[in-house]
Amino acid sequence: MRHNRLRRSTFDTDGVLVADEIVAENHALMMYEPFLPPARSAAAE
Repeated sequence: MRHNRLRRSTFDTDGVLVADEIVAENHALMMYEPFLPPARSAAAE
């Protein structure tokens, strides 16, 4: 499982962090060999 968070950090003119918020979040099940089923050939369709 893969988890990603996109955050927005806001700084004042002195470079001090004034806000930090999550803008988007993503959870994905990544499929890698050997988890992928065998590929179908184009000729079989």
